[in-house]
Amino acid sequence: MKLDLKSKRNTSIKTSSGHTNANLNSAAHNAELERLHGKQGHGYAAEQGNDLIDKLRGNDATVVGNDNKKNGPDRLVNGEYMQSKYGLDAAHSVGDAFKGGKYRYVIDGKAIPIEVPKDQYEDAVKEMAKRIKNVPGYENSKNPEEDARKLIRRGHLTYKQALNLAKAGTIESLTFDAVHGIVICTCAFGITTVINFAKSVWKGKNYEDAIEESLCSGLQVGGVTFTTSVISAQLVRTGLNASLRSAGKTAVKTVFKSKAGKEALVRVLDGGANIYGREALKKLTSQQLTERAGQLLASNAITMAVMTLVLSANDISKCFNGKISGKQLFKNMTTLVASLGGGAGGFGIGS
Repeated sequence: MKLDLKSKRNTSIKTSSGHTNANLNSAAHNAELERLHGKQGHGYAAEQGNDLIDKLRGNDATVVGNDNKKNGPDRLVNGEYMQSKYGLDAAHSVGDAFKGGKYRYVIDGKAIPIEVPKDQYEDAVKEMAKRIKNVPGYENSKNPEEDARKLIRRGHLTYKQALNLAKAGTIESLTFDAVHGIVICTCAFGITTVINFAKSVWKGKNYEDAIEESLCSGLQVGGVTFTTSVISAQLVRTGLNASLRSAGKTAVKTVFKSKAGKEALVRVLDGGANIYGREALKKLTSQQLTERAGQLLASNAITMAVMTLVLSANDISKCFNGKISGKQLFKNMTTLVASLGGGAGGFGIGS
């Protein structure tokens, strides 16, 4: 069996399920990237970056700080809670873990460790040793430095790398977005391949042709998804998402006014439960739900626009070369947008 991507190239009709899934996953991820523009944006970037590296290393890691619980942990790694502290230097990183001279991060009477920049680790241990007697459970410490190491975790990223991760166009942010793009496009590839294989078999095609056609469609969707994911995430880092958020919130308020509307919002956002957290989602007020949904809508608009341009690249090139008219280009792009939008709407209603 030899794959021929050109001969099997088709419109988005066969691949819209994969594109829709990719759009929604990218939008949910990109909506959360808006937090990178805040005052502590690099701190959030550090959480995400360290979490991703832990997962790639096979650790059981989760970001748990999205519920914004006061003095709550940011990450959970192999059953251990920790708070990420990425200050300008070790004194700031450790100092921010204390308020009024008392250690802030305690669960069930036990102090949880803080995660500091990789390049600040040793200095952070020394800083913590100076304050160790103010930490619950260590008031009578006889070996401050040894005990301090129990409360300090070395992050995978340096302070500078965390700063760069929050910016567009840096090696760190491009690498981060590329890895997420691979995860998203793998999912889209699988969905497209399975659906198209089933359709081909139902139409009476033999297994070899069905496999070839479904793999071709999956590879096409995977490539488009990866490109779309990386470009849209980089655009969000420039602040484009924030400029569209107001319009997104207005749209959400107009459409989802009733109790049933709020429940629909929860169902849609629940599709990104790995990002938002199901329990945290249940506790959100109507205003908070609107805020989250507005972010998601703005992010989805960016993702869909990028995917439309990526999928239309061939037609755009033909238009510039005079092979098709501007009218035909507009018609093709309109059909494509309708296909992508219809898929997303159906997915939202079905969820």
